[in-house]
Amino acid sequence: MNRALPLSRIIVRRAPLQTQQMKMSNVISRTIEKLISKYGPTRTTIGNARSLLHNCKNRADDPYWYTHGMVSHDFRSKQIMLMVHIWMMHKKLISEGDDGHVVQECLFDELWEDTSNRIRGAGINELSVNKYLKEVQGYSFRVCLELDHVLSLSKKTVTPKLLREQFGDTIMSPPNVKLEEEENNRVLVDSEVEEVIVDEMATVVLRQGFLNREDITVAHILEFARYLRHEQQSLMAVSREAIFDSRVEWGPLPNFKSLKGGDRSERGDKNNKH
Repeated sequence: MNRALPLSRIIVRRAPLQTQQMKMSNVISRTIEKLISKYGPTRTTIGNARSLLHNCKNRADDPYWYTHGMVSHDFRSKQIMLMVHIWMMHKKLISEGDDGHVVQECLFDELWEDTSNRIRGAGINELSVNKYLKEVQGYSFRVCLELDHVLSLSKKTVTPKLLREQFGDTIMSPPNVKLEEEENNRVLVDSEVEEVIVDEMATVVLRQGFLNREDITVAHILEFARYLRHEQQSLMAVSREAIFDSRVEWGPLPNFKSLKGGDRSERGDKNNKH
């Protein structure tokens, strides 16, 4: 016949196990809190990301781009205008360590949510929204990757030969072998590398933002590229506190007004129609 154990013995036996479980639970809770604090989006993080997205949208939606800037009003052109500003913000955020990575992930989450809403607003059936979103994400990421490649250019990758190919031959004519050898072996100065970076940015913007339109002049697209490069460098100099407080101010818009043919509002260009 089995005898029941005294209640005191049952409590004594179970107490160590309960204590161990409580300790383990506390450890797990603290670990989760640390992970959420370090890697997870908090309400503040999401608010920061939304503010930065709103900041980029305000600049990209400025009417100046669609008159003097000669940007078309179609969905893709507007999306590329937004993406070049998102890209600049993204480059700044990922330079700020883990905290910056969390915010930039939230920034892209908010961007795609906003993009989906704009796709719906364009009259796309709900069942087709994801299909169109993937298409938009495709060319959105493409322009970012191409601009990333441009920033990878440096004195090691930009050679005197490449410089001559892009901006004209600087070697004396008739050809002088010694001078050409000296030219090919010289170290480029920063201003020459910057020329190539701006030129490559112009190529990306012309191809992705303007789809190689023939009415876009070299002077026009270079003005756009100089703005892009200047703003990207300026944003990198913004303090950590300012970026996480969403206190970001853009600089002056490109001076398209001084360029011939830079005002479509007067020309009535067909690409400017809604």
